[in-house]
Amino acid sequence: MPFLLLDDATQEAQRRLHEFGENALQGAFQPIQQQAQQGLQDITGRLQDFGTQQLQSLQQATQQSPPMQSLDIGGGLQDITQRLQDFGQQQLSNAQQQIQQIQQQVSQPFDQTQPGGDLQDYARKMATKYRGRKIALSG
Repeated sequence: MPFLLLDDATQEAQRRLHEFGENALQGAFQPIQQQAQQGLQDITGRLQDFGTQQLQSLQQATQQSPPMQSLDIGGGLQDITQRLQDFGQQQLSNAQQQIQQIQQQVSQPFDQTQPGGDLQDYARKMATKYRGRKIALSG
């Protein structure tokens, strides 16, 4: 029967904990990323719809106005378009920043045990830190 040294057992436990953490984080991150992508698509679609409605209402207003009234329609359309593009770009940047923050939080490595450290103490810390989360264990 082979004997395990304490260092070998510690390394194996660290490897398993690290593998467990990686699998848990990957499973937790995928739904967040999908929601963010759906949110970006929703924002883009709603902005396009809003812009189309604004342009149509402006065109209707110009068609219904008396011919003697002079309107600078070109500048108004450009202003509306530019403001919509700026707003959309700002919303997109905010969403991308939130995704980056989530990715940074997910990619942070787990706490490492110190050589010669107490593995049971580390396991208690991790159990306390992740208590209440449902995570599937893989063998």
